[in-house]
Amino acid sequence: MNLELLPNEMFLTLFEYFNGIDLFRAFYNLNYRFNNLLYKQFRFYCFKFQSISKRNFDMICQQHLPFIADRIITLHLSNSYDTPNQINLFRSYISSFNQFTRLQSLKLFHLNSHQTLLKILTECRYLNNLTDLNLHSCSFQNDQVVLQSIVDQIWSLPKLTNCYFDISIARQHSVCLPKIISSSLECITIFYHEFEINQINQLLEYTPRLKRLLGCYLTSINDNYIAYPLPTLIDLKISFYSGDISKLIIFLQNVPNLCHLDINIFTERIDGYQWEKIIRNYLPKLKTFKLKCRMTFIERNLKKQVDKLINSFRTSFWIDEHKWFFRCFTYRKLFIHFYTLSHPLDYHFERIDEKCKLTCPQEDYHQVFNNTTKIYDMKLFNQPIPSHIRFLNIKYLHIEFPINDKFWFIVPSLNRLRSLNVSSYADSYQLQLQTLLDRASHLETLTISQDGSLSVQLSLLKCTTTSVRRFHLGNYNHCFNKEQCITLSRSPLMVQCEVLSIEVDDPECIINLIKNMTHLRSLYVYWDDKKNSLRLFRTTNDVESYYRNSLSTDEVIQCLKVRLPSRCSIVKVLDYTNHIHIWI
Repeated sequence: MNLELLPNEMFLTLFEYFNGIDLFRAFYNLNYRFNNLLYKQFRFYCFKFQSISKRNFDMICQQHLPFIADRIITLHLSNSYDTPNQINLFRSYISSFNQFTRLQSLKLFHLNSHQTLLKILTECRYLNNLTDLNLHSCSFQNDQVVLQSIVDQIWSLPKLTNCYFDISIARQHSVCLPKIISSSLECITIFYHEFEINQINQLLEYTPRLKRLLGCYLTSINDNYIAYPLPTLIDLKISFYSGDISKLIIFLQNVPNLCHLDINIFTERIDGYQWEKIIRNYLPKLKTFKLKCRMTFIERNLKKQVDKLINSFRTSFWIDEHKWFFRCFTYRKLFIHFYTLSHPLDYHFERIDEKCKLTCPQEDYHQVFNNTTKIYDMKLFNQPIPSHIRFLNIKYLHIEFPINDKFWFIVPSLNRLRSLNVSSYADSYQLQLQTLLDRASHLETLTISQDGSLSVQLSLLKCTTTSVRRFHLGNYNHCFNKEQCITLSRSPLMVQCEVLSIEVDDPECIINLIKNMTHLRSLYVYWDDKKNSLRLFRTTNDVESYYRNSLSTDEVIQCLKVRLPSRCSIVKVLDYTNHIHIWI
């Protein structure tokens, strides 16, 4: 079928499913008709710039953005490893955010300048369609006045309904409450900030339409806590670390319309009988319930305590009425970890053994491990594992080489694996690494470190992969020299590499990596000038200069700016000596 026979209306509908970057790369300048669709008719652009080369970013911002700014509804910008300093560069291309008059959703990732954020928020006050604001993995220096300004600016946005507030402040953990009333905010997700329970009441005073409060850390409950009805809350996700558990129960008694509760408790326990009473009497509308408890017991008879706890969640209320099931692990004969079955079981340090107790029917036992998506403990597969256990949905895997024979029996499929972290690699394990890569057809990120007691192990460069685009060799336990960097850049493993982190012994390696790796769009590189004398070549007025002594990071950056294409953005990594980030 000829694509051009499709009517314009169908194209405009299809365009809504594409990132704006892909739209222009696929359709721009094919013919007049497509240019007219892109520039004149399509009105719902979504630009997600988290994974883009500097070349394509410049092209979009310079050639296309000025003509379609008033038709962008979603905008994602990031200063992450993939796109360092992108937010400032984006601002250099536009006059103000207030030109995005139809913008509905704005996401900013890894922003570390409060001045930039405050300017953006000020400009967003004029955007009457902006309903979603996501500040993800942002970090600023400790300044209570600045934090208060940020919070008040957010609460001043006229139509904002959803705010994802993931901002960490150095040495600042207590929450900063707004001083301005928002008449529109309905959902707040907040991280890294600790609440006293009475502060939730105060938050509701300034956010009267709030329905969803997620990620809230409750650290204490004062003796003078006075409970107030909070009828607007329907969705609550909180973590409770310390204080009188009875006050928490009083708080839950005052959210009668709650439909969804996700709670982590790191203090004294509430057993199944108590939870049943709370839900029956005070939370009649509750539809979903997620519970996570980590408790410490000093009693000798831990098994008896576990049995008592697990049996309290085996009544008909849990099993028959709601089908809310639980699992319980013990750790080091001291800790009890208790979860609802719907919580993903991501292995950090829990041992897999027969002491795992469940409230679900025996035929559902496999669900405990089927919903495990992340395994962080690289030694997990070195321990005895019951024969019935299978991990079928792993997305992140940290594993230590060599891989033992039972691994493939326990993990029969890696089709969902996206990120692989390999420790203790050696040349003799190349075949094992290749087998992992072959079976992980959707793998995107490979992090690898060699056995530190060995000389450099380069057999991994003979491996092949068709899917991996991100390679993290920064913790490889080896500093790559110029010859090894050339070998790496021309290796089968790196053919499709787009993002690379690596330690080198000479900044001259940076030039070779960028020159030889044609798909590379982001390079995070660092060096130790205590180990090696640095030598960086620079051409100025046709005079070749060689720096044979240690260079400062700023000097290296200046030399690279002369040697690399002008489009490259080179950023010094804050708080780390001799670390730079290049966006290509």
